[in-house]
Amino acid sequence: MTEQKKSLPDRVRAALVAQPAPGLKYADLYGALGADQVVDKEAIQIVLRYLVKGGYVSKTGTRTQATFMLTGEPMKRPRLTAEQRIVKKRERSKAKEARRSATRRAARQARGSETRSLRKALPPTSAQSLAGAETVEQFRARGGQVIRLAGPWGLAA
Repeated sequence: MTEQKKSLPDRVRAALVAQPAPGLKYADLYGALGADQVVDKEAIQIVLRYLVKGGYVSKTGTRTQATFMLTGEPMKRPRLTAEQRIVKKRERSKAKEARRSATRRAARQARGSETRSLRKALPPTSAQSLAGAETVEQFRARGGQVIRLAGPWGLAA
């Protein structure tokens, strides 16, 4: 059996539990957690900010002189097991897909009704409807004027 890995917040809390009295500074925490790279140190700082904001850890001092101690407040949200996380993720994805499909369906229906109303408004384009159309010669014979517009194809180079 494989040993369950602890998350970084769990490891930070465990380090703080091991040294409760005077508290720990950043350097002490980095040493206790074996953080030797900048990325690890930044992750620890993010976790500490989260723990302080949640009320689990108190911070006294600023910058490098900051000392962190446990407040004794319990975790407000219970930790979920792997199975519970999988079930919760499935439920979230089903709900998200349902919202997505409802949005798509509504958009499709709106497009469909819009297209139908446009089709009703346009005259039919069959051969019978074109039979009553007027040619340019017929238009001129009635006294109409035709204006020829120059296009890029008609210009000489």
